[in-house]
Amino acid sequence: MLSVGVDMVEIPRIARALERWGERFLHKVYTEEEVAYCRGRVPELAARFAAKEAISK
Repeated sequence: MLSVGVDMVEIPRIARALERWGERFLHKVYTEEEVAYCRGRVPELAARFAAKEAISK
């Protein structure tokens, strides 16, 4: 079965997680390549987080 969906995440939610857990959060959720590519830019991190959630469902 193939389905299409949309996942959204609030950018401030990712910002709070990054502030609270820092590197631990980054390395638990993202690959080294993603961390290097996003360079701490929260909107890009949030977009990747939403994409990962959508794929995991």
